[in-house]
Amino acid sequence: MPTFLIVPKTEDDQNIHAVGTLAETACDIANYRFRLKNSNDKLKAIPVKSALGTMTILKGDAFCSVSVSRTTQKAWNKDVKEIQNGLDQLDIAINRIEDDLYNALKNLKEKIGESASFNNFLEDDEISIYSTLGGMDLDELEDKFQEHIEDFYALEKLP
Repeated sequence: MPTFLIVPKTEDDQNIHAVGTLAETACDIANYRFRLKNSNDKLKAIPVKSALGTMTILKGDAFCSVSVSRTTQKAWNKDVKEIQNGLDQLDIAINRIEDDLYNALKNLKEKIGESASFNNFLEDDEISIYSTLGGMDLDELEDKFQEHIEDFYALEKLP
């Protein structure tokens, strides 16, 4: 499986990776995983097994390394993006539900506070709202997905 070193492009480097190449996908994976907030045209993928790759390693210029094949590229383009979309949709749903629960709880606490007979049966901090997904919260689920991406693409952050 080809392995690429990911480096930031220099200002004078106007070359861009062709759409659909393994190098473009390697930059996309690094950008996504490490949340670099760079567009892919600001990153460059250098094959490890090249003279430039050797120089990059010796100079310590690489941010990370990523291994990508045609098979893993297909998984990236289809599966990873669909799973991330699903995680995003789940996050939206959880936030909406949390807002609804918060508002309902606030309303309940107001009703209890307004009651002359039952205003002291419940302390303010006795009920809390938090979300879990089968004992795993969304952040843990997202982290687990990110770890799987690191393993699947042999993604390694370099010093």
